[in-house]
Amino acid sequence: MNLSEYLADVRARASDREFGETVLEAVRLYRIATTVNIAPLKLVSDQLGVSVSTATRMMARARGAGLAEDLITRETYNRMRTDEEQRSRPVQLPGSPSGP
Repeated sequence: MNLSEYLADVRARASDREFGETVLEAVRLYRIATTVNIAPLKLVSDQLGVSVSTATRMMARARGAGLAEDLITRETYNRMRTDEEQRSRPVQLPGSPSGP
């Protein structure tokens, strides 16, 4: 089964799932999206037929239940990347020349 077929199957069964099953499907979709570099919450939202806000709450619930602890949000990733960039910059002490 390729990705398009899988997503079509997810959409076809979206209304037949109980909430717990939907949260598990949201985690699977989120993992797929991060793997293929698609906006994860948008994919979850589109495929499950829910708003992005609802998709966000589902993922928060999944993280809280330990189902998606390894998945980080884009905001967390960006913050970690910014922190890493700041740590790797040369330190310039006050009163030192600004150029090389």
